[in-house]
Amino acid sequence: MSFNFGLALFLIWITVTLAADAAAEKDADDCPPVKTYTAEYHLESACNKKEQNRFQDSLNRGMQRRRIQESGIYHVPDRYTIHHCNDSDGIEDVFHHLNSSDPVYHDGYNTMWIVHNKASYPVVLSWVDRSRKIIDKDDPNKYHYHEVSAHDGKTSPPHHDPNAILQPNQWTSLSTYDGHVFFARRVYEAKDATSQTKTKKLGPVVMQHRVGLIPIQNVFGHALDLFCDPNDPDEEPVIQVDETHVERAPEFRRSLRPPLRPCNTQDIGFRNLVGCPLNVYYSGMYNMTGLPHATPDANCSFTPKSCHEQFKFHLGKNPYSADFMWAWDSQTKFEGTYVGHNFVFRLTAHDDIVVDSVTIEPTYIQDCSDADTKEWWTVVQENDGFRASVIAQEKEQQKQKPQSRAASPAAGPEGSTLHSPTLRGAAVETEHQSTYDDGEM
Repeated sequence: MSFNFGLALFLIWITVTLAADAAAEKDADDCPPVKTYTAEYHLESACNKKEQNRFQDSLNRGMQRRRIQESGIYHVPDRYTIHHCNDSDGIEDVFHHLNSSDPVYHDGYNTMWIVHNKASYPVVLSWVDRSRKIIDKDDPNKYHYHEVSAHDGKTSPPHHDPNAILQPNQWTSLSTYDGHVFFARRVYEAKDATSQTKTKKLGPVVMQHRVGLIPIQNVFGHALDLFCDPNDPDEEPVIQVDETHVERAPEFRRSLRPPLRPCNTQDIGFRNLVGCPLNVYYSGMYNMTGLPHATPDANCSFTPKSCHEQFKFHLGKNPYSADFMWAWDSQTKFEGTYVGHNFVFRLTAHDDIVVDSVTIEPTYIQDCSDADTKEWWTVVQENDGFRASVIAQEKEQQKQKPQSRAASPAAGPEGSTLHSPTLRGAAVETEHQSTYDDGEM
């Protein structure tokens, strides 16, 4: 009798398992295709792909990895952006708004920074040399940093380099490093009182951006203490290869980079600040919507996996891992990716709980309001830099319309290129371009 009962349970288990497998296969077959595309920033026309790849390879990413491992990945800051309009208060905040209480931070990996001017006026991009602090002559407690052209890394003031100026709706890509800081300043045309000729004048800082890692947080407000015990082990899924060797399970392995990457491939770092282990999935080139937020009467909401989601990497809890790039327990991972790619971050212990979702986008320079444009700025040049002061007068500057004529792209440093509106069409649909790990090469 007990034998028959056990056999019956076994048959039920087999039936349920086969039904689940069949349903999974059916779901895979029925999974609607995701509309994929190559964003304008990664088209073949956006760069000299061979030259850009050759330059990126010359930076020796393996050596960078060893440098970062020695100094500590936890010293590499998070990405941070501040937008300004009619005031200069706090323009140094981007240097101090760090992801930890440690005021010291180090540069990280090289990456491509893509910035798009969505404002109705031209701006100049400057790289801020934080090693060259310039003390105010009148007040030693005030200081600013030396700024140079973001394109050539030499010209100062930066607006003297025409390649550093972005007209409305222009974009550019810059080869840089995590931890580097850039300013976007307004550029005005002023008439010289004596010669009556028009010259460009620097205006206020309208945006600050620090290149860095993307912090992953519990943005949907789940009550994670119900599902995540910080003392629980974060065990790596492995398979037994032979009696003495194990390796990571195939479904959790990472994909390696291709030999020739598309234009302006972005090497993005992600840092787990949730406090729970996370599995990260690439969910296609669309922005995942409809993710539920926890409400006072619901401690947690559940989001089943999409049929499109592909495992990409695991984010552990350890900021001091012996191998920040490859170790399963590492709090950080890096991925080669593109504008439009979307990543979903799920609890490892309960993968139906989504804590965050990130879509890769350019950094956009926003337009200030009409009231804000009434503030005009002049620049006082000093021995080794400049500082801005407000002239709260003059009538509102007439907003400039986007250029309609094509301009020749000006090659910048390190494979960077300026792009005018007419050189860029709409994004085109292409075969899906997957993301991949980019830690070693």
